[in-house]
Amino acid sequence: MRNIQIILFVILLSLLTACTKNFEVELRESVVNPDPRHPDLPAYSEFGYNNFGAYYDRHAFRSVTRTPLKIVIENGNLYFKFQGSKTDEVDSYYSVLRPEIDLYFIMPNFINSSSRELSLLNDSIIDLKHDSIEVNIFENGIVKTVEVLNGNIHFKKVQELRIDQVFEEMIISGTFQFQAMISGEPSTIDYGRFDMGVGYSTFYMLD
Repeated sequence: MRNIQIILFVILLSLLTACTKNFEVELRESVVNPDPRHPDLPAYSEFGYNNFGAYYDRHAFRSVTRTPLKIVIENGNLYFKFQGSKTDEVDSYYSVLRPEIDLYFIMPNFINSSSRELSLLNDSIIDLKHDSIEVNIFENGIVKTVEVLNGNIHFKKVQELRIDQVFEEMIISGTFQFQAMISGEPSTIDYGRFDMGVGYSTFYMLD
Protein backbone atom coordinates (compact mmCIF):
# COMPACT_ATOMS: atom_id res chain seq x y z
CA MET A 1 0.00 0.00 0.00
CA ARG A 2 2.83 2.41 0.86
CA ASN A 3 4.44 1.81 -2.55
CA ILE A 4 1.14 2.69 -4.25
CA GLN A 5 0.89 5.89 -2.24
CA ILE A 6 4.44 6.87 -3.22
CA ILE A 7 3.70 6.20 -6.89
CA LEU A 8 0.51 8.27 -6.74
CA PHE A 9 2.38 11.10 -5.03
CA VAL A 10 5.08 11.09 -7.72
CA ILE A 11 2.44 11.15 -10.48
CA LEU A 12 0.59 14.02 -8.82
CA LEU A 13 3.81 15.98 -8.34
CA SER A 14 4.71 15.46 -12.00
CA LEU A 15 1.30 16.70 -13.11
CA LEU A 16 1.53 19.80 -10.93
CA THR A 17 5.01 20.57 -12.25
CA ALA A 18 3.84 20.16 -15.85
CA CYS A 19 0.85 22.44 -15.22
CA THR A 20 3.09 25.11 -13.73
CA LYS A 21 5.49 24.97 -16.70
CA ASN A 22 2.59 25.13 -19.17
CA PHE A 23 1.15 28.12 -17.32
CA GLU A 24 4.48 29.93 -17.43
CA VAL A 25 4.62 29.38 -21.20
CA GLU A 26 1.05 30.65 -21.58
CA LEU A 27 2.01 33.88 -19.82
CA ARG A 28 4.03 34.82 -22.90
CA GLU A 29 1.22 34.14 -25.37
CA SER A 30 -1.28 36.66 -26.71
CA VAL A 31 -4.94 35.75 -26.29
CA VAL A 32 -7.50 37.52 -28.45
CA ASN A 33 -11.21 37.53 -27.70
CA PRO A 34 -12.86 39.89 -30.20
CA ASP A 35 -15.07 42.60 -28.72
CA PRO A 36 -18.73 41.80 -29.52
CA ARG A 37 -19.44 45.47 -30.34
CA HIS A 38 -16.12 46.13 -32.10
CA PRO A 39 -14.98 42.74 -33.50
CA ASP A 40 -11.83 44.19 -35.07
CA LEU A 41 -10.57 45.01 -31.55
CA PRO A 42 -9.84 42.70 -28.61
CA ALA A 43 -12.42 42.79 -25.83
CA TYR A 44 -11.37 44.59 -22.67
CA SER A 45 -9.96 42.16 -20.09
CA GLU A 46 -7.88 42.10 -16.90
CA PHE A 47 -6.21 38.67 -17.15
CA GLY A 48 -2.83 39.48 -18.73
CA TYR A 49 -3.92 38.46 -22.24
CA ASN A 50 -1.04 40.48 -23.77
CA ASN A 51 -2.97 42.51 -26.30
CA PHE A 52 -4.19 46.01 -27.01
CA GLY A 53 -6.38 47.68 -29.58
CA ALA A 54 -7.86 51.04 -30.52
CA TYR A 55 -9.31 52.93 -33.45
CA TYR A 56 -6.91 55.28 -35.18
CA ASP A 57 -9.04 57.56 -37.35
CA ARG A 58 -11.60 54.74 -37.55
CA HIS A 59 -9.00 52.17 -38.64
CA ALA A 60 -8.23 49.36 -36.23
CA PHE A 61 -4.81 49.72 -34.59
CA ARG A 62 -3.84 46.67 -32.56
CA SER A 63 -1.09 44.41 -31.31
CA VAL A 64 0.35 41.79 -33.64
CA THR A 65 3.43 40.57 -31.76
CA ARG A 66 4.07 38.49 -28.63
CA THR A 67 5.53 41.59 -26.95
CA PRO A 68 2.99 44.31 -27.78
CA LEU A 69 4.08 46.43 -24.81
CA LYS A 70 7.46 47.30 -23.36
CA ILE A 71 7.92 49.49 -20.30
CA VAL A 72 11.16 51.39 -19.83
CA ILE A 73 12.37 53.53 -16.92
CA GLU A 74 15.03 56.03 -17.99
CA ASN A 75 16.15 59.26 -16.32
CA GLY A 76 13.10 59.17 -14.07
CA ASN A 77 10.72 58.89 -17.03
CA LEU A 78 8.30 56.01 -17.50
CA TYR A 79 7.88 54.93 -21.13
CA PHE A 80 4.91 52.83 -22.26
CA LYS A 81 5.68 51.58 -25.76
CA PHE A 82 2.77 49.94 -27.58
CA GLN A 83 3.83 48.11 -30.76
CA GLY A 84 1.19 47.28 -33.35
CA SER A 85 -0.21 47.78 -36.83
CA LYS A 86 -3.09 49.68 -38.39
CA THR A 87 -5.52 47.98 -40.76
CA ASP A 88 -6.21 49.39 -44.18
CA GLU A 89 -9.95 48.88 -43.71
CA VAL A 90 -12.07 48.31 -40.64
CA ASP A 91 -13.99 45.14 -41.41
CA SER A 92 -12.94 42.24 -39.18
CA TYR A 93 -10.27 41.25 -36.71
CA TYR A 94 -8.45 39.42 -39.48
CA SER A 95 -8.17 42.39 -41.83
CA VAL A 96 -4.97 42.83 -43.79
CA LEU A 97 -2.49 44.61 -41.53
CA ARG A 98 -0.89 47.77 -42.81
CA PRO A 99 1.46 50.35 -41.28
CA GLU A 100 3.55 49.36 -38.27
CA ILE A 101 3.04 51.86 -35.48
CA ASP A 102 4.76 52.49 -32.15
CA LEU A 103 2.69 54.53 -29.71
CA TYR A 104 4.51 55.97 -26.69
CA PHE A 105 3.06 57.43 -23.50
CA ILE A 106 5.86 59.07 -21.52
CA MET A 107 5.31 59.95 -17.86
CA PRO A 108 7.90 62.18 -16.12
CA ASN A 109 9.11 61.89 -12.54
CA PHE A 110 8.14 58.27 -12.07
CA ILE A 111 10.97 56.92 -9.93
CA ASN A 112 10.80 53.24 -9.04
CA SER A 113 13.02 50.22 -8.68
CA SER A 114 10.91 47.32 -9.95
CA SER A 115 7.89 46.43 -12.03
CA ARG A 116 5.93 45.80 -8.82
CA GLU A 117 5.84 49.53 -8.14
CA LEU A 118 3.63 49.94 -11.19
CA SER A 119 0.86 49.20 -8.68
CA LEU A 120 1.05 52.92 -7.86
CA LEU A 121 -0.88 53.47 -11.08
CA ASN A 122 -3.80 51.28 -10.03
CA ASP A 123 -7.18 52.95 -10.69
CA SER A 124 -5.60 56.22 -11.84
CA ILE A 125 -6.75 58.46 -14.69
CA ILE A 126 -4.08 60.58 -16.35
CA ASP A 127 -4.99 63.64 -18.38
CA LEU A 128 -2.88 63.55 -21.54
CA LYS A 129 -3.33 67.27 -22.11
CA HIS A 130 -2.69 68.72 -18.66
CA ASP A 131 -0.61 66.19 -16.72
CA SER A 132 2.68 66.79 -18.57
CA ILE A 133 2.39 63.48 -20.44
CA GLU A 134 4.24 63.28 -23.73
CA VAL A 135 2.75 61.22 -26.58
CA ASN A 136 4.92 60.03 -29.48
CA ILE A 137 4.01 58.08 -32.61
CA PHE A 138 6.36 56.31 -35.02
CA GLU A 139 4.73 55.06 -38.22
CA ASN A 140 6.92 52.71 -40.27
CA GLY A 141 9.91 54.24 -38.51
CA ILE A 142 8.90 57.83 -39.30
CA VAL A 143 8.46 60.19 -36.36
CA LYS A 144 5.06 61.89 -36.22
CA THR A 145 4.70 65.15 -34.33
CA VAL A 146 1.89 64.86 -31.79
CA GLU A 147 0.10 67.78 -30.14
CA VAL A 148 -2.54 66.39 -27.80
CA LEU A 149 -5.80 68.34 -27.78
CA ASN A 150 -7.59 66.28 -25.14
CA GLY A 151 -7.83 62.74 -23.81
CA ASN A 152 -6.72 60.40 -21.05
CA ILE A 153 -5.30 57.02 -20.18
CA HIS A 154 -7.04 55.10 -17.40
CA PHE A 155 -5.07 52.42 -15.57
CA LYS A 156 -8.14 50.56 -14.37
CA LYS A 157 -6.37 47.68 -12.68
CA VAL A 158 -2.73 46.96 -11.89
CA GLN A 159 -2.25 43.72 -10.00
CA GLU A 160 0.38 41.15 -9.08
CA LEU A 161 0.33 37.66 -10.56
CA ARG A 162 1.81 34.92 -8.39
CA ILE A 163 2.50 31.28 -9.25
CA ASP A 164 2.90 28.93 -6.29
CA GLN A 165 3.04 32.01 -4.03
CA VAL A 166 6.00 33.38 -6.01
CA PHE A 167 5.73 36.74 -7.78
CA GLU A 168 5.75 36.26 -11.55
CA GLU A 169 4.69 39.53 -13.17
CA MET A 170 2.39 42.54 -13.00
CA ILE A 171 -0.84 42.59 -14.97
CA ILE A 172 -1.69 46.08 -16.15
CA SER A 173 -5.07 46.78 -17.75
CA GLY A 174 -6.88 49.92 -18.82
CA THR A 175 -8.25 52.17 -21.54
CA PHE A 176 -7.14 55.25 -23.47
CA GLN A 177 -8.43 57.82 -25.93
CA PHE A 178 -7.26 61.17 -27.24
CA GLN A 179 -7.55 63.72 -30.02
CA ALA A 180 -4.40 65.29 -31.38
CA MET A 181 -2.77 67.12 -34.24
CA ILE A 182 -0.58 64.38 -35.69
CA SER A 183 1.90 65.81 -38.17
CA GLY A 184 -0.49 68.70 -38.73
CA GLU A 185 -3.54 66.49 -39.30
CA PRO A 186 -6.39 66.37 -36.75
CA SER A 187 -6.69 62.73 -35.68
CA THR A 188 -8.54 60.65 -33.11
CA ILE A 189 -7.42 57.51 -31.30
CA ASP A 190 -10.34 56.11 -29.32
CA TYR A 191 -11.86 52.95 -27.83
CA GLY A 192 -8.33 52.05 -26.72
CA ARG A 193 -7.90 49.09 -24.38
CA PHE A 194 -4.88 47.13 -23.12
CA ASP A 195 -4.26 44.06 -20.97
CA MET A 196 -0.59 43.23 -20.49
CA GLY A 197 1.64 41.02 -18.43
CA VAL A 198 4.73 43.01 -17.42
CA GLY A 199 7.72 41.02 -16.22
CA TYR A 200 11.39 40.30 -16.82
CA SER A 201 11.07 40.18 -20.63
CA THR A 202 9.09 43.43 -20.95
CA PHE A 203 10.27 45.74 -18.13
CA TYR A 204 13.58 47.63 -18.37
CA MET A 205 15.48 49.85 -15.95
CA LEU A 206 18.01 51.96 -17.86
CA ASP A 207 18.98 54.31 -15.02
